[in-house]
Amino acid sequence: MACSVLDALPGSKGQRLSGLLAGRGGAHPYMAYVGIGWAMARLPGCCVRTRRARARS
Repeated sequence: MACSVLDALPGSKGQRLSGLLAGRGGAHPYMAYVGIGWAMARLPGCCVRTRRARARS
């Protein structure tokens, strides 16, 4: 959850979550998805939409 929230902050390069999943977190993808869901539920909608738009580009 923390990586998702930090990646959503303005000025963030958005690489913390991908780094976590590429490293030791790769063995626990379900827990990562749960954390992402919790973060999306707590972040304002504008942050989530912005991150999705960047991911599509």
